[in-house]
Amino acid sequence: MAGIKKNIVIGTQLTERVKKHWPVDYLISYGGFSRARSGFFLILILFWGIQTAAQQRSCGLHERYDTAQLTQFTKKNTPSRLNVDNGLKLNSRSNHYIPLVFHIMLEEGRSPVTLNEIQDQIEVLNETFNAINPDLAYLPKDFRPFSANTGIQFCLAYTDHGIGPEPAIEQKSTELPYFGEQVNLQGKLLIKHEILGGFDAWNTQKYINIWISELSAYQGFATLPGEGPSDEAGIVIDPDFFGFHPNDHEKYPFNLGKTLVHEMGHYFGLLHPWGSEETCDSDDGIEDTPVQGKIYYGCPKHPQYSCGSADMYMNFMNYTDDNCLIFFTEGQKSRMWQMIDLYYPDLMRDQFCRDFDSGDSPVDDIWILYQAAPPALKLKRFTPAQSIVRYRLMDAAGRTVLSGSFYGESEKDIYLNNIAAGVYILFLQDEKKFVSRKFVFL
Repeated sequence: MAGIKKNIVIGTQLTERVKKHWPVDYLISYGGFSRARSGFFLILILFWGIQTAAQQRSCGLHERYDTAQLTQFTKKNTPSRLNVDNGLKLNSRSNHYIPLVFHIMLEEGRSPVTLNEIQDQIEVLNETFNAINPDLAYLPKDFRPFSANTGIQFCLAYTDHGIGPEPAIEQKSTELPYFGEQVNLQGKLLIKHEILGGFDAWNTQKYINIWISELSAYQGFATLPGEGPSDEAGIVIDPDFFGFHPNDHEKYPFNLGKTLVHEMGHYFGLLHPWGSEETCDSDDGIEDTPVQGKIYYGCPKHPQYSCGSADMYMNFMNYTDDNCLIFFTEGQKSRMWQMIDLYYPDLMRDQFCRDFDSGDSPVDDIWILYQAAPPALKLKRFTPAQSIVRYRLMDAAGRTVLSGSFYGESEKDIYLNNIAAGVYILFLQDEKKFVSRKFVFL
């Protein structure tokens, strides 16, 4: 709570953040979308060029909520109000994903957001929220005891109209500039209402809705838990700051997908470390984030001071560059789960993600192998199963390239003779669950 939390005494060991990333060739063992899976390795060599234009992070939270609203939100959601007194019971944290729905509204003539970009962005969310992002190794020693694995995992939601899973992605174009921030006379955002030319939110208690559209003044903004109309709950993000683009110098320094991580933190009730205003009397309501009286941009050297202790400028809720944002704290983790339990309890009880059932499923027993000549994906089942498994191969733009099913066979070949080089997603589904695998065909 503002003015009450005491600053943590942080040592002054000098640790310089290095502006670079490293080859990523690791596996995310369960869930999410890994950059290396099932024997097919997509190795991304990440490098940095010289920043050619000064850019600063800009979040729309303070444009959507004034100082009084943010102060009241912090007071209303202090831990003492959220824990035992309210009788909250934390949901199970295992084997559940939060489903994401993407509504994309871009200006005429702009290239569409691809399925591959969405998958990569979801992977960044899963890495950062589960503390397996490679740059965590560069967290200053002083702050390492506070780093948290939130245990929150995300996936792309799907619908099924009887022909296999369809990704929850809606996309159309508009002639209006900066459509993501346009409002009508009643102050309603056009992009969040179909009747106003945008897209209606899917059930905001069961999905997190993400609208992608151009913004003029900031990179993204999110609704805070319990604040505002429920049919507008979600995140709006500019397409220039969406996705994982390590080699795109035009998008640098916001090309690593951390903008959506930042906005997702707001969606789960986190404020900026300086709270409602840039003074040492304001606070974010989190005990283990030091009081911070200024905003940090770029990627400064550690330590930095503002209110008598070292500031966590590398926390995801700060304004530093993507390659400088590294971690959430244990206190932020607790706050996010409290917000989920209080405001979004059905997010963790979904049947809309890749885990339809936590038990054994025939798709769990399928191996996917690549055959070079003739080019094919070989689906091998090593135990008998009397159930239909449907498959669908989609390209990066979300178009179905091949689809079909097999029943009872121990092996199924998906021939790729007419498949162009590129990135593809293979979906396998039975009556219990579905899984996805990313492949690069050269």
